[in-house]
Amino acid sequence: MDSPILNTNLIEMILKIVKRRLTEIYRLAGAIRASKYEFASMIAEIFKLNRELIRLVTMNGLEWTVPRLKDLS
Repeated sequence: MDSPILNTNLIEMILKIVKRRLTEIYRLAGAIRASKYEFASMIAEIFKLNRELIRLVTMNGLEWTVPRLKDLS
């Protein structure tokens, strides 16, 4: 699952980090978690695209050259 983030929200977060002079490493994320399939489906719905062109594929059905964590598909 990913946490998509709106670009304007990301900018606000970065500005707060800069203003506070924070030096640690932060992982910034959006408020919702969505799989790539769910995210693509949301985009298709918003732009009135054909959702039938989006197919759900499990990681088990793919041949990876490098192992991946299940949460990073």
